[in-house]
Amino acid sequence: MLPFGCESIPDAPIPTRILMLGDSLTAGGQWNMLTGRADIRNEGLGGATTQSVLNRFDNVLLQESVELCFLMIGTNDIGGGISVSQIKKNIELIINGLEARNIRVIIQSTLHVSQDYPIASVRNEQIELLNKELNVIAEEKELIFLDLNEILAPEGYLLDRYTQDGIHLMEDGYRLWVSQVL
Repeated sequence: MLPFGCESIPDAPIPTRILMLGDSLTAGGQWNMLTGRADIRNEGLGGATTQSVLNRFDNVLLQESVELCFLMIGTNDIGGGISVSQIKKNIELIINGLEARNIRVIIQSTLHVSQDYPIASVRNEQIELLNKELNVIAEEKELIFLDLNEILAPEGYLLDRYTQDGIHLMEDGYRLWVSQVL
């Protein structure tokens, strides 16, 4: 029995301070476990494109406590034949929407695919063009651009030890990613 005046209070949810926003690459990360933090919300969604992030944008940001967003998006756009210039425009809209809510944005590079992935060289060429544009956005807006390809794909292709299917990461890849973000 609790002492008088000490009613049982249900555990309040921990406010989200950090948002991981992106596609299946983001969705696959067990961010809370990997970082030991409970204030991270995973808003990665398999198959997400820049347009689908824009379409669900207001639902993603229901919590007013978000202070920081790690954004990685674009690989499904490239796979769907969306031009790099359109992807860039959509990403700028996403960033503007986050900044309008006083959320600091860290732009993460779109990851290269492995050498064994279908038409890997063509896909990685487009990814490289997009990443150059993302770096320009970061410079213009004075944001951090975190190039994860430097550690996960140092030779221009996602290293096989971090993937089973040529595009999605395994746990070691996520651990390396986390070492760069927090």
